[in-house]
Amino acid sequence: MRISQRSRLVGIAAATAVLASLVACAGGDGLHQLAGPVTSGVASGSLTPTQRVALGVATALADPTVRAWVAAEIAASPYVEWRIPLLRVLNHSSDARERLLGRGGVLSEWPVVAPILPELEFYFPIPIHRIVWDGGADVQVAVPAGDDGFWIFETDGTAKLVPSSHLPTRPTLLVAASEIAYDDLESAMRGGRRTGRGLLARPAGLEVGLVRPPWRQECWEDCGGGGGGGSGDPGDQSQYTYLTYFKIKENHDPLRGSMELEAFGSVLGSYGGCTRITDIEEDSTYYLSPSEPNNVVATAIPWSWSLGADFLLEAYEDDTGRCMVYGWGLFGEGDDFLGRVHLEYSQYNSIYGTVFGDQSQGDIDVRVTAGPTP
Repeated sequence: MRISQRSRLVGIAAATAVLASLVACAGGDGLHQLAGPVTSGVASGSLTPTQRVALGVATALADPTVRAWVAAEIAASPYVEWRIPLLRVLNHSSDARERLLGRGGVLSEWPVVAPILPELEFYFPIPIHRIVWDGGADVQVAVPAGDDGFWIFETDGTAKLVPSSHLPTRPTLLVAASEIAYDDLESAMRGGRRTGRGLLARPAGLEVGLVRPPWRQECWEDCGGGGGGGSGDPGDQSQYTYLTYFKIKENHDPLRGSMELEAFGSVLGSYGGCTRITDIEEDSTYYLSPSEPNNVVATAIPWSWSLGADFLLEAYEDDTGRCMVYGWGLFGEGDDFLGRVHLEYSQYNSIYGTVFGDQSQGDIDVRVTAGPTP
């Protein structure tokens, strides 16, 4: 039986789940450096493993048969922005390794390199590049260069360093640590319920199947103490707090493509939740179902008679991790902070909480509402 490219890509996620978790636990990408030839503008011996893979992919694209293969793989991808789970493809297929890494010097080192790589992906982050590229020779590969922007590799192996704000005019593929969780199909697949396109595809308030949130932590601090009702609980658990509207006003990192939002909420430091949405376009307005568990940002609401800023929401443009909490006030570490909002009980269902980030990180508008517990 012939297996379609789409089915094979989805199957890779399941087939390599254990391996992916081991890779994720293996740690950082910048702790190991590999020896190699010198390219114009950068000594490849100073490149991280991810950058070495990107260089290998770029030089492989000098071959028209490899370009045709890459074009077909991208066209068949079911994921947001037609992304390819690159590390999973390379681990799953020796043919893919031969095609993409045979020229870059990484292939012979793959057993050593693979365990220290993060979950990698590649795709065209600028949509028009994917639309116009027909597998031709005019293509280049970008890869993050730490805080310095991006390396862009040509198919002859030459390189140049560009700032994060750079917007290439030539078709540019990105090789980078994954911004999406490929095993979470509702946020990874185009049109999934936790994607921007999926939200736009259904009217505001339309109920969908109830699925438990992918991550939840009921108590971030002492849930048994503090002010609140007669039981001593800091919030009213008969209702939850849901994210129902948001808009990110500016994308400051166009070479990473569409944006990902993580919104963390809590009531007086307790009863916290997080919702994560992918495939978000700049300055687009998104409405979420007011009582879907995936949209929970706090597992309580403030008491109706309490005073002060009782609900806190912090928003991040996600580049790393998946709704990770590193301690109270330390959410989304390594991600771009967008801002925060405080609301009292009286403000639920009645006003927009507007979150402002600083000028270098953009800003976001959000709205939350009280709703029934799932």
